[in-house]
Amino acid sequence: MIQKKLLSLGMAAFVSATPLFAGMASPERELSIFPAKPGSEPEITCQGEQKAVASIRDGILTIRRTEFTQQPGIRWNFQFKPQLDLAEFPEAAPLKIRLRGGEPGQEYQLEAHWYLTDPRGSMGRMVTFKGGPEWQTLEFPVPRRPSGSKARMLAFRLNRIADFDVAEVRLGEARKLSVEFANEPEKAATELRLQGRVAGGDSEVTLKLSDASGKKTARKVPVKDGRFEYVWKNPPLSIQKYNFVTVSGPQSGESLPLAVFGYRPDCDFAWLKVKGPQIVTADGKEFLPAGIGYCRDVIISNQDDAVMEYAKARGLNTIRLPFYTRYFNNNVNEPIDLDAHIRDFIDPVVQAAKRHDMYVILDDHGYFSEKIDEAKARSKQAVSLWDEAGVTEWTNRWRKVAERYKNEPHVLGYELMNEPHDIRPELAREWYMRAIREIRKVDTRHIILVGSADWSHSRSLEQTWGPVASTADAPYNNLVFAFHDYPLDNHPWIVQKHIVKFRDTHQVPVMCTEFGATHWDKGETVCREFQAGMLTLCARERVGWMIWALGKLTDQPRNPYNEVDKVGFGPPRSMDSCAYSDQWIPAARITASPFPQP
Repeated sequence: MIQKKLLSLGMAAFVSATPLFAGMASPERELSIFPAKPGSEPEITCQGEQKAVASIRDGILTIRRTEFTQQPGIRWNFQFKPQLDLAEFPEAAPLKIRLRGGEPGQEYQLEAHWYLTDPRGSMGRMVTFKGGPEWQTLEFPVPRRPSGSKARMLAFRLNRIADFDVAEVRLGEARKLSVEFANEPEKAATELRLQGRVAGGDSEVTLKLSDASGKKTARKVPVKDGRFEYVWKNPPLSIQKYNFVTVSGPQSGESLPLAVFGYRPDCDFAWLKVKGPQIVTADGKEFLPAGIGYCRDVIISNQDDAVMEYAKARGLNTIRLPFYTRYFNNNVNEPIDLDAHIRDFIDPVVQAAKRHDMYVILDDHGYFSEKIDEAKARSKQAVSLWDEAGVTEWTNRWRKVAERYKNEPHVLGYELMNEPHDIRPELAREWYMRAIREIRKVDTRHIILVGSADWSHSRSLEQTWGPVASTADAPYNNLVFAFHDYPLDNHPWIVQKHIVKFRDTHQVPVMCTEFGATHWDKGETVCREFQAGMLTLCARERVGWMIWALGKLTDQPRNPYNEVDKVGFGPPRSMDSCAYSDQWIPAARITASPFPQP
């Protein structure tokens, strides 16, 4: 192990060059993505997506779509060969796009998504702007991840069809100084560890921390071999707000500002627990979760902060996050590196929830089987159940997830398995119980959510759990029994009978962690009646609910696109955020409990 030489600096410490700095970004790095310089590396090509045409006229990239399809909006991408390593750019380096177009005064949403490899995934952000003929510059922070930040493509997506021109797309900005995090951002309120490079020859630099009110606090930091590190104990951050750090030197100028969120150092007030048939807060008040499925990088590309903002603005208090313990989206050709999956997939969502005072349910979105035929979901499947080795791997991986989040109250709970199917109730119960026991070896505080043997339908709760419902998690007794129902699985008034009898008989809480409108194979009337009935049921019985699933961040409640009844067909096609937003958004605003306050 390489030893670090520490020089006492009161509240700070300077650390000599170590492997920590090996992958640190260059402060001077910048790249013109458009217009791309001939012969530059990487080679950059641009093309339209889904009938959009991207062409260059008089040095301007024009984006047009003249042929309508069932896909809304307009999209184009830039591809990099070889791949572009985002780790070469400082964390504060922005992605800037200069564009014009659209209807004057019309609000547009533009998403920028980086598609990564090894392991595969995407990272994205969204901004809202108003269209018009004047040039305007939009900025996106550029995310990075610990397990690999090489990008093969940058894709832009507009939510509406319109004519747009792009004058410039640029990554980074030439500076002689950079500043980055050297520890987890969530710990910044108690210990903010910063590091950076200095290319201007300064032997000392000044760190400036600006809180949300603009108040600045400065520290002098020595530079050695063009690098610095500073540990700031209990920095004067504005809590639950963004702060900014810059570094400057007489010869080097000033760095780009690094955004530092002031996470609360103590979130114990946010813990939830089971008390009889209720979920309650740390001070004993009833808490009704209401949320939405965020099928990240499968149904909707990741945009964590935008999703939290969207959900909270509509009265929701919880995000149900499908993740995977063994295979990504249950595809055996994509085995999960669980450490990387936690860091790159789960952690960013939990951090976003902490920034926005929201909860996250960690939903292992599997089936106790190989990948199912989604077109025949909820009917008998011709796939094999896991073998003993698979179940053991699953329980061990849940223990690892629980070890990571055992002290995180913004995780509402662990939903152990999405929808078991074609399995005996006794066997499903046995496998669930094995996972519960493994989790309780490392985490005795979190709520655990369990489904049931028949696609987690309400009708199979008693059959699966009846013999042990009140004792399955003894002595912790912190289980919530999850159920999923969809149109024609059961009518809502039948679902009501099942869950009320189960809840009242065993004095345990139930929660509908997945329901919705299957408008691709059920008519408009069936879908609307079912969804209205489920929301009414949950309101009457004070049962928490998670609707499935977020597809976009714009509501179109009168145009939800029902494939059976041909309602909502364009052109252009408009999709609802999650059908039917005219029903579930008002229900959320009425029934969802407010997030606890410290």
